[in-house]
Amino acid sequence: MLRLKWLTMLLLAISPFFVVAETIEREILVDGFGASFNVATQNALIESVKQANGVSIDSQKIYTKAIKEQSVVSADESTHDVSINNDSLYNIKESTQGTINSYEIVQADNTEVDQWHVQVKVVLVEYVTPGNSPHSLRKIAVLPVRTKFSEIRVVNKTFSNAEIVRQYNQKLVNELTQSRRFSVMDRDYMDEYIKERDLLLSPDSSQDEQMKIGEALGVDYLLIGTVTEFKAETQQKYSKTMGQTTNNSIMQFYADYRIMVMATRQVKWSDTVKVTLMQPEIEPYARSNDDQGLIDLILERAARKVVHSSLDNIYPLKVLKVAGESAIYLNQGGKMTSVGGHYEVFTPGDLITDPDTGLNIKIDGEKVAAIEVTKVQSKYSLAKLLSGSLASIEPGAIVRRVIPLTVKSSNIQEVMEPAW
Repeated sequence: MLRLKWLTMLLLAISPFFVVAETIEREILVDGFGASFNVATQNALIESVKQANGVSIDSQKIYTKAIKEQSVVSADESTHDVSINNDSLYNIKESTQGTINSYEIVQADNTEVDQWHVQVKVVLVEYVTPGNSPHSLRKIAVLPVRTKFSEIRVVNKTFSNAEIVRQYNQKLVNELTQSRRFSVMDRDYMDEYIKERDLLLSPDSSQDEQMKIGEALGVDYLLIGTVTEFKAETQQKYSKTMGQTTNNSIMQFYADYRIMVMATRQVKWSDTVKVTLMQPEIEPYARSNDDQGLIDLILERAARKVVHSSLDNIYPLKVLKVAGESAIYLNQGGKMTSVGGHYEVFTPGDLITDPDTGLNIKIDGEKVAAIEVTKVQSKYSLAKLLSGSLASIEPGAIVRRVIPLTVKSSNIQEVMEPAW
């Protein structure tokens, strides 16, 4: 009895997650012209289908043909009396597979011979994308990177360039997705998408489910790049003190990347990432023969550098809320920040115009504090004050990462401001 009660409570708890495709009704006014009431109304309904969101071009053609085969109104052309019977409504709803839920004649005129004008109020049924609207963020796709190597051997295993490309692409997608600053579009699993699309287009799927088909989105930006070098080697070093030669492993990863506007092919941002792993980091993985772990480590660092470098200029880290010295909330979390990370806080700054190009340049304001991240959540981070004035930290203040002093100056890349 107790088990049955527990199962009932569990089903009630998870039942909200088992939902059908969510749809909404949208009311529009459309005009139609024709030689009769019927033809003019048909043309108005055809126009409404063209304005419906989530209806593919092929479906529009099918619906247009079906509407033309229907008698959509009953009319007395001598008195301009027009009516819509239930059979007409049902037939139109069926022939458009529910896209047109209902329609009503608002106005009808035939001021010219054999020329009718009708205005129709149409109620359309449209699919609603679950969660936050993908249109609220800029859309980006990560295309498969190119390589200039055929394979790489790490400790005891050889990885092909195709496998490295797959893993590197996935880590770029992970970093971009967790930044929550872009709607990331998939361009890798096209075969799986096509299979699911064909399933939705089958007669077994309801109209609500088929409405998902017309929701495929294009992108604003493309992230493309080339791995120019990826090598693992052993360097011999002779120690005069010890009187012996030691072997030191080193791994190096170099990649060029650029962010391009899909519509114009304009390059908005371009840079090169360099990641090097030395013997102290490699040794634990080598001892445990964890070849994949080494690959994960170096590719994750490279992907993080790409995304951090881009977002530091496009969407810099900012202060969300200040609730105390140990409660400074930042507007990014996930993999964009890390516990123990040190940051500097600046006033919002100013916008100035470059006299040569006329472009606006956003400059940081005065540095007012130094903070350290103490907690990372998926959507935000929590930090504590290390130095500076808490009263000077305001919501919207820009936060910049502090580059560790152990990083050689030759590896520090100059940050530029892209014209996004």
